[in-house]
Amino acid sequence: MSMNAIAWCIRQKIKDQTDWAILMRICDHYNDSLGYAYPSQDRIADQILASTKTVQRHIKSLIELGYLQVVKSPNKVNKYVIPALKMDATTVSLPDLDATPVSPEHILDNNIISDNIIPLTNISSNIIVKGSENEILSSTQWLWKYHLKWFEKNAPSVKNHRTVLAKLINTASDNKTDYRDRACDELHKVFLHCQKDVKHNLVEYLNATSRNIAEKFKQKPKERVLSDLASATMEKNFQRIYKATKDVAGWGGLNYLEIREEYEKAFKEGSIMFSHTRQKATADQILEYFGVR
Repeated sequence: MSMNAIAWCIRQKIKDQTDWAILMRICDHYNDSLGYAYPSQDRIADQILASTKTVQRHIKSLIELGYLQVVKSPNKVNKYVIPALKMDATTVSLPDLDATPVSPEHILDNNIISDNIIPLTNISSNIIVKGSENEILSSTQWLWKYHLKWFEKNAPSVKNHRTVLAKLINTASDNKTDYRDRACDELHKVFLHCQKDVKHNLVEYLNATSRNIAEKFKQKPKERVLSDLASATMEKNFQRIYKATKDVAGWGGLNYLEIREEYEKAFKEGSIMFSHTRQKATADQILEYFGVR
């Protein structure tokens, strides 16, 4: 992941939302040190819930608009270069964590425990933002685009807010790439919580909460193993949701990746806190919500 590439993509005003979504996925895979990304078209198609032909058509559009250059190699996936970035090969995605020390009064003592640390949630790493020029922003993008600005304003004594935010992400994810998206999901919720409920020792609270998130990730619950028949039923029901809402008036902007995750969780666990109603819902109630009988 390249934060430089993602930040650049967020600033681009692209009318076609599919063009923008594909460009964002390529930026998400961008390697600053190599100077290109190389996700397969099938992978991109799977991530944006589109066909490979649709991805090919929109990549061609992005090339014509000057956002991308493609380097093709026989029997290998394409390499996607973003001319506008013009990055040095040694540039890295996140700030150098040792470059600027954090102010001493904001270094959290290991014995400090927050009494108001919010628990892990089950939100998706993609969050729909309506009425915005950027229709979809991931939690990672929210952290760097909006929450960083809020953090700078509300913690003025911190010397380098960008460094502190990077450390929070690394702490919450336990420095594991596999946990990074979920950690950003949780930190996004933490920042929203802090904006509504002002904390006296903001940095201490954020540090304690980040450590709490990392600890929660280590507690892996036993996942219910479904039979082949149950798995097939679950997939069939999700496809019914997709068909009942796709391109139907009143259902625009649905995040089907999030819907799938929530429906599968409700199917396996009995009920979940459903994001669309903000209430407990069973798998059957989720089907009813989307008009599937």
